[in-house]
Amino acid sequence: MESDLGQAGTAHVRGYSSPARNLREDAQRDLAPVPFDKEHELWYNRFSLYETPFCYLEHAGVQLRPMAEPARDYTIQALHHALTVLETFLEPDRMVQGISEISDALDLNKSRVFRILNTLEQHHFVQRDPETKQYRLGLALMAFGETARQRLEVVQVAAPVLDALAEQSGETVHLGILDGDESVCVARRVSAHTVRLYAEVGRRAPLHVGGVPKVLLAYLPAAERAQILRSGTLAPITDQTTVDPDELEETLAQIRRDGYNVAVGDLDPEVHSIAAPIHDHAGRVVAAVSVAGPSHRFPPAKVESTIRLVCRSAAEISRLLGYRTAVGEPKVARELIAAWVGAERLVGASE
Repeated sequence: MESDLGQAGTAHVRGYSSPARNLREDAQRDLAPVPFDKEHELWYNRFSLYETPFCYLEHAGVQLRPMAEPARDYTIQALHHALTVLETFLEPDRMVQGISEISDALDLNKSRVFRILNTLEQHHFVQRDPETKQYRLGLALMAFGETARQRLEVVQVAAPVLDALAEQSGETVHLGILDGDESVCVARRVSAHTVRLYAEVGRRAPLHVGGVPKVLLAYLPAAERAQILRSGTLAPITDQTTVDPDELEETLAQIRRDGYNVAVGDLDPEVHSIAAPIHDHAGRVVAAVSVAGPSHRFPPAKVESTIRLVCRSAAEISRLLGYRTAVGEPKVARELIAAWVGAERLVGASE
């Protein structure tokens, strides 16, 4: 047990505001839970004790150490209770339940449970049957679950395609997804070259730079894209980075027309990154795949061949996710997809 040290260099000891001749015996009688000796430490409650200078306690043989600060609890209780309410619906026999059942299960008063459910209902996390007054999980949770599933699924589905792309290109391959206003690398295959691009899984990048990030930005809804471009937070990463919103919008429009992006040195100096979008079964762009490496290994002929490889790979991952090419697909992308299934040559992007 430990004594509680005051800020003014004193220890708080109940019953002593001045030196006591029999401090050792009194401390043993009033405070110590075990026989008092120099090998035991005593703890004194700061709220009910007077102050005694250290010298008298030390003379009495009391070992003094500061009390450890209690661990801080950052839990938001209202949110904790709301999440606990949601968790009750995961039990097989509680998929549909009322206020009383939840109140009894969690030992929360009914008024609090009602307010929690009412708030969750406003955000479509639960649904209330107006006739039975019973609740069930809402459709909003399906959207969250689907988003999480897609993120996991795209990594699993893409794995063999990424392997093949890395082998065919001889360069580092990245798979990236959107997370807020950033791109996150969720999978990679590292080049066997001694000099190579090395980006860790989990690496984040702003959306206005790089191969994968700009593809993800290009396919965002117009309002979200404009919000990012006009946010005033676009920062130059290298001397090749474009931060002008109008110029970036032109680049993004070109990416949508072509169906791919060739980024040169705007995220990593002297690095080429060639990326293409990956669509899910509903046609939404959920990820992008890229091949990247030092610019000196990307002469024009290799850039052209890598564009083919990347677009074929993106098309194959999209197909595995259930995507079917739409009539309005960018011309270059449609031709590259056709090349993936056996066409012998590509029509030029300028045609």
